Amino acid sequence: MYGMRLIRGFLHFLTDLAERDITITRFYAASAMPDGIALLKRAKFEGRGRIGKRVAFELDPVTAGTRMAKAYRGVSRRYSACG
Repeated sequence: MYGMRLIRGFLHFLTDLAERDITITRFYAASAMPDGIALLKRAKFEGRGRIGKRVAFELDPVTAGTRMAKAYRGVSRRYSACG
């Protein structure tokens, strides 16, 4: 339940950025917790090394085939078509 609220809030944040014509070229995330690392791997984020005990991840929303990237591209297209 908490994770779903977090993702929904993130998508609202991306919508707000798209409305202001701000383009995101990379998503970054880091986690030291096994559940967080597994979630990022399932979401197709690519590992980029370690930051202390945390594992750093990256996702390219322009080319990735993930649901999150596709949702971002859809929102981005919708607002760029309006402007």
